[in-house]
Amino acid sequence: MMLVYESPHFQIVVPERPHVTRSDGGHLIINPKVAVDDRTKLTREQAVELVKLTMVAGEAMADTSSSTPRWRSKIAPASRASRQSSS
Repeated sequence: MMLVYESPHFQIVVPERPHVTRSDGGHLIINPKVAVDDRTKLTREQAVELVKLTMVAGEAMADTSSSTPRWRSKIAPASRASRQSSS
């Protein structure tokens, strides 16, 4: 596995054989440095760090896998029905 980022309590890695291709969004793994049986066993500090890493990694993957600017991808397209009713 290739190390992408390391924080005080976690490592973000790319598996040798990703489950999802990069063109389909990619695949990263966020591993705790100290093994835990379940996420509910994380300390408050670790849980906050995990949420932040998940958000940042997800946004970075979305930015690199899409040619659409991030701000455009967050705007929901109008439905066909709403476009027809406005014309």
